[in-house]
Amino acid sequence: MNRLSGNEVRSEFLDPWLAELNALPFVSDATCFQEQQSLGHFSFDAIVRIETPVGICDYLIEVKRSYLDTSVTRHVQAVAEEVARQGGKMLLLARYLPLPTARQLMEAGVAFVDMAGNIHLNLAPNYYWAVLGNREQVFVASPPVRTPSTLQVFFAMAANSKAERWTVRKLAAQAGVSKSKAAKTLSDCLQERMIHDLGDRFQISNPHHLADDLLSGYRQILRPRLTIGRFRSPQRTTEEFLAQLRETAHSGGFRVALSGGHAAYRLQGLYSERVVTVFVERSSEELCKTLRLLPDREGPITLLKGFGEVAFWRKIDDLYLAHPWLVYAELMFGRDPRSQKAAEELRKEFLVS
Repeated sequence: MNRLSGNEVRSEFLDPWLAELNALPFVSDATCFQEQQSLGHFSFDAIVRIETPVGICDYLIEVKRSYLDTSVTRHVQAVAEEVARQGGKMLLLARYLPLPTARQLMEAGVAFVDMAGNIHLNLAPNYYWAVLGNREQVFVASPPVRTPSTLQVFFAMAANSKAERWTVRKLAAQAGVSKSKAAKTLSDCLQERMIHDLGDRFQISNPHHLADDLLSGYRQILRPRLTIGRFRSPQRTTEEFLAQLRETAHSGGFRVALSGGHAAYRLQGLYSERVVTVFVERSSEELCKTLRLLPDREGPITLLKGFGEVAFWRKIDDLYLAHPWLVYAELMFGRDPRSQKAAEELRKEFLVS
């Protein structure tokens, strides 16, 4: 999937942030030095070179044109940590960072600049600059409306590199939505310039922006709509429950798919967890009755409504796994720091653009 062209990066996105950097008293010049760059498994929008009286520092640039929610903020921290581990520096250029988010990023050592003038920049040992609490002053248009159907289409687009050539009918089937909703999503994406119409196919403009929509939309919109409930089972161990789940699905002729930590463990063997997240294809009432599941707000089992083919990606040990994009979003949804680290490892292996 192609990224934005270098000209678009410079003129449309970087200039407002470069102006904030160039206003700092110790910055002689801040310019876009290079248009695109990769480091390890990550790709970045550009490199910005900051010149000071005592030297030059290059930053890998991560642009976030939409507001950062919890999941996206966690992802930014993980990327900055990985860049630092590899000896580089990352600078977040954000639309606006409210005070709690700015503090969280600063405490994590993430360098950032937003359009309101909030800045955290550490050019140790010579310069350090931090401004927090500036409010967004300019009028901004309402953000694009995201619905559960829209996000299901987004996940289908992200999950398959061939989606750009699919018919509307096939995209709808993969996403588990009607043809009219799939067509409307594509039309909205064209208007927002998320995709370009190339005649025989469409092209995603910037995978980073799509990824942000997937993370924030999953947390805020899609997962709440898909959630059937939380439960506990009579089985004493998770493996006993999964064995019963596998047998029930097999005998009933329907699909269930693991997501979250247990899916990540089967894919990479790096992380598991007490809670179990499962997409189900069959009526939840019938499944709960067969498995003798009892509703419990703190229960370790979460059932989600399966949709399309994205939720039932690959079969391992007679149990389907959700597509890695859904597994990644579920891991980033969790509060356990180990879950977020597992998410980044999963992203490196399965979700590289």
